[in-house]
Amino acid sequence: MVILNYNSWEATVAFVEALQHQTVSNDLAIVIVDNASPNGSYEKLLPLKERFPNVVAVLQTGGNLGYAKGNNVGLKWLDGNAHPEYVAVCNNDIILPDNCLEQLVLRFPSLENACVISPMQLLPDGRRVSGWNLPSWCDDLKNLSLLYRWLSKKRAVRQSVAKGGMHASEEETVPVKVDVIPGSFLFASFERFKKIGFFYPGTFLFVEERFIAYAAKQAGYQNYILSDMTYLHEHSKTINTAFSRVRQYRLQYDGWLKYTRRCRKYGVLKAVLMTPLIWLSMGEMGFLELLRVNQ
Repeated sequence: MVILNYNSWEATVAFVEALQHQTVSNDLAIVIVDNASPNGSYEKLLPLKERFPNVVAVLQTGGNLGYAKGNNVGLKWLDGNAHPEYVAVCNNDIILPDNCLEQLVLRFPSLENACVISPMQLLPDGRRVSGWNLPSWCDDLKNLSLLYRWLSKKRAVRQSVAKGGMHASEEETVPVKVDVIPGSFLFASFERFKKIGFFYPGTFLFVEERFIAYAAKQAGYQNYILSDMTYLHEHSKTINTAFSRVRQYRLQYDGWLKYTRRCRKYGVLKAVLMTPLIWLSMGEMGFLELLRVNQ
């Protein structure tokens, strides 16, 4: 298991403590990676290795590498030292049922060509967040429009994962095939996750899940949401305090451009056409943010 930390050592400590209640806690190999937090997180996290035998490493990256590269540090450590059959990459702001990891280990082999799986994500307000299909280039263009995001309640275009008219009651009882799985909790075959290259290192924050989805499809694998299992994602405030809203969208759009160049047909041309629309969207967002601050 890999847990990435940045300026949130209290949440990481609480999460590691909670993991001791997992029914398979004795079989866990927990690697904590601190992304060079400036608040002394690394020193606060080091004692966890003495407190809990299943905390096998507390690493520091030496610089804020971002989400993808930071997690890759932990994954490469596991590859060189622990050689696990399965791996979980977790945010430190999630709450797992005590039998969650055991159930994922038991159910993974029955899923055809599975690469990455996850329970259904629950938000504190009760909303359920499932996986979604890879968005098209046109979907991204639509979501560059602030008006479109407002009309669609600021939610990105996500095609239904219930293909073929599957009813909600059916979704609750079967694994649902998806492309993209929310990045707060990923459970994978270590061998297959390594085969697709772990996380694409070219992003800093956001969009990493798209690259995983694309690489899994290219390798002939399938990702799944286990909709009869759930976990709670409390959404840490770390990102919001570290990055302004405008900066977060800038990072997201940068990820969209990189995904377009690398993974879409005629990607270089499409990225060129997308760029001025990104500038326009960022200009609109900056103007609105200025109005909000001055209110």
